Amino acid sequence: MAAFARLRRRAELVGGGAPEHFVFPACENGNFDLGHHQKTFRTAWRSLVKAAAKRAGDQAAGQASKSGADPEASRPIAEKPFHGFRFHDLRHQSITEMAEAGVPEAARQSIAGHLSKKMLDHYSHVRLVAKRKAVETLAGGLIAVEPDIQPANGRTM
Repeated sequence: MAAFARLRRRAELVGGGAPEHFVFPACENGNFDLGHHQKTFRTAWRSLVKAAAKRAGDQAAGQASKSGADPEASRPIAEKPFHGFRFHDLRHQSITEMAEAGVPEAARQSIAGHLSKKMLDHYSHVRLVAKRKAVETLAGGLIAVEPDIQPANGRTM
């Protein structure tokens, strides 16, 4: 939602934002045509991911130089998560986050537009953090720790 809000603000800066204007307007040589959409979404997505990777690299390089580390060594490490990042990955991410937040299965299926539980399961992924949290709940009473019993001879059993 934050990204779409920024897109709307950007559109308003160039005279857009009307209901009939496109979220991803056509742009050639820096000139926006708000009444027409971009030729392909892939072009917009690639540009967005490339810009995000550059920004992450620039931020990492800036932090590295402040701490005395090699800025150019930190840049590719920060950019790596963006390589091969697909728009469709956001769908998997959002469905997984809804599952981890406890959103009911029927609601997730409806929001995602899935017709079957099998497809919903395909998009839901259990992340390591969620697995750890689930295992930690076992310490809450599944196996109660008994206090040491002190027999008459004073030895602990």
